[in-house]
Amino acid sequence: MDIPRTLRINICLAAALLAASGGVAMAQQSGASVAVEVRLKPTAMIESSNVVLRDIADIRCADPQLVSALGELDLEQLGDDEATCEIDAALVQLRLRLAGVNIRSMTLTGAEKVIVARRQLPAVSDAAFAAQLRLQIADQYAVDPADLQVTMLTSLQDAWKDQNDTAASCDALLPEALPLGRRSVLVRCLSAGQLMTTRQVTLDIKLEQNALVAQADLPAGHSLTAEDIAVERRMLSTLVDVNHVEEAVSRQLVRHVRRGAVLGEFDFARRPIQDSMLVKSRDTVRVSAVKGSLKVVLQVAEATQSGKLGDRILLKNIDSQRIISGIVVGPGEVEIDLGPATVTRPTPTQISSRPGSGTLR
Repeated sequence: MDIPRTLRINICLAAALLAASGGVAMAQQSGASVAVEVRLKPTAMIESSNVVLRDIADIRCADPQLVSALGELDLEQLGDDEATCEIDAALVQLRLRLAGVNIRSMTLTGAEKVIVARRQLPAVSDAAFAAQLRLQIADQYAVDPADLQVTMLTSLQDAWKDQNDTAASCDALLPEALPLGRRSVLVRCLSAGQLMTTRQVTLDIKLEQNALVAQADLPAGHSLTAEDIAVERRMLSTLVDVNHVEEAVSRQLVRHVRRGAVLGEFDFARRPIQDSMLVKSRDTVRVSAVKGSLKVVLQVAEATQSGKLGDRILLKNIDSQRIISGIVVGPGEVEIDLGPATVTRPTPTQISSRPGSGTLR
């Protein structure tokens, strides 16, 4: 039920009258002749619905206990749908007298009327802003927004705590490549299309991905089998670097892995170069033609197969689109063996038939 402001003020004054005896005792204990100066501010911003004297005035007195007690004097109570109110100097003077302050030792200066406003928090909630960020980041990653999880680690209410205006909207200025995990982004607070302020807001970004997951506790040094691992969808704060069972089978673990743990390259021992795929399908590779001791580097080609050191794989000439084969000799390098080099010696007939050559008669 809404209570008219005049009635609320009367209720506050009645409550003050009931407590006046305690207030008088307080003032008397501090000394009735203690000088009190109260200077009213023209405007005041409050966090709660209850307005007390320290919210709207500067209080000066030689007795710090009296200053503290006077600062807690209730003056007004804002309703749920009220954002502002006005408090007259006459009301403040009456409230101080009811609190037992000696009128002869009290000085009331400053504004004749104080306009009080309750601080407004941003119109955008943390949940709504996180949903907005999820759409922005999903567009950057080119993924389904449903696969992203964005958690606000810094509340917008905390970020704008020192702002007096209502934020009509907030937006984030994301870097070109925002990594997963805990990150700080710059957020702008706008009101009526005007920039109010900016703040750094901390987020936790996770992406649902296919990941290799251990199906049992596995000791260090164990060589993985297909039964040890499975592909599962997980919400992770880092990009997975191994997501196919075939990539992990026969790999050796360098640490103990618990059941349910996500596996990555850092869990595996490094493979000898002979066992590593030096060329992967669709890689652009450098092709060298070898004939005996001669070696000529040709144009690059596209690998149509993956291969380890010494494997023969098929390549596609990028210019002619012809398919050729070669031997993998290094990372991104393939050689084509054209056979042993041969030297063709000219015959006497070829020598004599050359223009300008001499002949024996």
